[in-house]
Formats: sequence, C-alpha cells, structure tokens
Amino acid sequence: MALHWALDLGRQILQVIRAKPKVQRMRAHEVWQHTFLMLSFIVLVISGFALRFSEGWITQWFFGWDYGFRFRGQLHRYAAILFILTTIWHAAYLITTKRGREFFRDMIWNLTDLKQLWQKTKYNLGYTSEHPAFDRFSYVEKIEYWALLWGTAIMILTGLLLWFDNWFVQFLPKGVLDVALVVHYWEAWLATLAIFIWHFYSTIFSPSVYPMNPSWLTGHMPEKMYSHEHPGHLRKAIREEKRMLQKELDELAHLRAQNGSNGE
Repeated sequence: MALHWALDLGRQILQVIRAKPKVQRMRAHEVWQHTFLMLSFIVLVISGFALRFSEGWITQWFFGWDYGFRFRGQLHRYAAILFILTTIWHAAYLITTKRGREFFRDMIWNLTDLKQLWQKTKYNLGYTSEHPAFDRFSYVEKIEYWALLWGTAIMILTGLLLWFDNWFVQFLPKGVLDVALVVHYWEAWLATLAIFIWHFYSTIFSPSVYPMNPSWLTGHMPEKMYSHEHPGHLRKAIREEKRMLQKELDELAHLRAQNGSNGE
C-alpha cells in the first residue's frame, strides 16, 4: 500500500513540476540558498535534539553506534558552519544585488498585509466570499521570513556562545552561558514547530498547492497555482508585460512612420 501511494505521489509531483505555463519564482542561486538552508536546518535539528534526548529511539537510530555521539557533535558543528555561510551569502545577496534589495523591500510589512490578514480571516470564517489578492509575498511568507531572520540571529549568537564556551567564560559570567543554553534549546523548538506547522502547510499541505509548491526545486510555479497564491502580483506582471509590448509596438510604428516620410 505504501509503495502504491508513493508511486502515485511521485507521479503527481512530477506533473506539478512539468506543468505549463510556468512563472519564475526563484532564480538558480536563490534555489541553492534555500537548499543549503534546508539541509543545514534539518541536520541541526536532528543532531541538536539528539543531545537533549540522547535516550530517544530516533537518537539511537541515527547515532546509536560506536563513536556515534561524538560524530553527532561534529555533524552539528559542520551543519552550523553551513548555516552561517548560507546566512552570510543571503545577507550579501540582499545588500549587493538589485534583485536582493527588491526582495527585501517586498518583504517589509505594510498596512496592506494587516488588511489582507483580516480579510483572509473573514474569508476562512465565511463572512466574505472575496479572497485577498496577495502580491509577490503574502503576509504568511513575510511572517515566516522575519521569524527566520530573528531565529537565525538568536541561534547563531547563542550557538557560538555554547560552541566556544571555554573562551567566552573568561569574559562572561557562567549564568550568561546557562541562559544561552536555555534560549538555544527553546528557539530550536520554536523554529522546528514553525517549519512543521506554518511552512509545511503553506507549501505542501494546503489544497491549493498540494502535493507541493515546486519552486524550491525548479524555481518555477505552475501559472495556475501562482494565480491562486499571488493573483495581485501576476496581474501586475501581466500589465507590465502588456505595457512593454505596447511600448515596443509604438516604437516600431514610429520607425515605420519615419521610414515612410523618408520615402523608404
């Protein structure tokens, strides 16, 4: 039964990936940023919770072998390095590229997001039949992104304090390191639950995108899916495309008129 449904799910995912027409959501380097973030996060979660729940079955499954626990610590640190490097890469992308600056600007909260949050709540409760027309990023994605930035800053800061505790204890009271351990642990829980509850629903389990939003793999979304998730941005893109096409037609007509007046 599991094999049957695995094959069925795989086929549906393949159909979503191949669906046309498509809308580009992410460029190749943005897909790689997400990939490195995803991989490092998963490894950090598994190896990090293995320290706290060392007797759990999942810990024994991953690290219940000779030198497995020592390997767990090394793996956690290597994943942390990848996570930090990906964060630096993303920060450089935001600062040094035009698209990065546009991305950051589009991620800033505004009054429209609050209105759409209220409209979405009324829609879900059945008080209105009008679904909010989300732009490039909805309030859902903005909440997740800013939570990611906040959580990343906390996890990197507390993680470095715990990693180099023998050095920091020379300058900081031991109580600071104890607090850092508590904050690191509970922020890890918050980040993990945010992924499972908030991110997975909006990108996998929501009926409008199931079996998944394929942009994390290919950088593209089917236009039909995009028109449901970001109709405001799609309409804006279509208007811009029509405007550019009309501009090209006007320039061509102008050239033809000039050539006609010159007897050519």
